[in-house]
Amino acid sequence: MLRCKVIWRDGNSLEFSIHIEFPVIDKVNDNLEQMAYDTYMHLFFKKQPNGKLGEIIAENNKSSVQVGEAKGKSGDYPFFTSGDAILEWDCGMVDGRNCFLNTGGNVRVKFYVGEAAYSTDTWCITANSDLEDYLYLLLLSIKPELNQIFFQGTGLKHLQKCQSIFTSKY
Repeated sequence: MLRCKVIWRDGNSLEFSIHIEFPVIDKVNDNLEQMAYDTYMHLFFKKQPNGKLGEIIAENNKSSVQVGEAKGKSGDYPFFTSGDAILEWDCGMVDGRNCFLNTGGNVRVKFYVGEAAYSTDTWCITANSDLEDYLYLLLLSIKPELNQIFFQGTGLKHLQKCQSIFTSKY
């Protein structure tokens, strides 16, 4: 979303927003993500684990904002939800390189660099020791295991952020 404000010399102004889609940029981003994932898999797949997730994961504060509060709202910051939608919010909750995981359904892992906001149904984590990119690619590579081990429930499965997620070796 591009926001513009035109101010004339007499003080009158006009504000407007333009929604521009960037299919080429989206394709480039998808290709870059795939290249990073392939590189990660080449370097780390089937290697002997030498650490625990809990040694690198740093949890951000839980959000108190419900998705319904962000629907239809406009803002300068992406608002990550537990679904595929990325909405907008008027202030950032985190800054830096963060992973956003939904806490219900099947695991989705999103990554964003910069200021962002997220819903109460989203687990926002980052990594210690400059390992944020590694953490994101690691989480992508173990999505089936995350779904099977850490998403439990009889109806809608929910992420179980039990101690074992922090002591699992990867």
